[in-house]
Amino acid sequence: MWWLLWILTILAVIGTQIYTTRTVIRTRFRLNELLKRVARAKMDEKVARSNLEVSNRELITIQRAVAAQEDAVEKLKETITTLEQERKKRLQETKNRLAH
Repeated sequence: MWWLLWILTILAVIGTQIYTTRTVIRTRFRLNELLKRVARAKMDEKVARSNLEVSNRELITIQRAVAAQEDAVEKLKETITTLEQERKKRLQETKNRLAH
């Protein structure tokens, strides 16, 4: 009967690792998309600065968009770090359980 508990524990670990890995991959994908948006927004800002016809209001809007995207990137980086720490912690806990 102990082997059933052992197998269920291993399956739970594998499921947790798959879920966490998928979440990290999705979050990194979102981060890459946001980085692309930031790059585009920065290029838009450069174009806007070089174009004398762009009004100050439009330039401020573009700068706000760049700042918002950069904030989102930082939050996603923090989320990735947190998810990776949680995954490592769970893996270590599982290793400790299996070692006993």
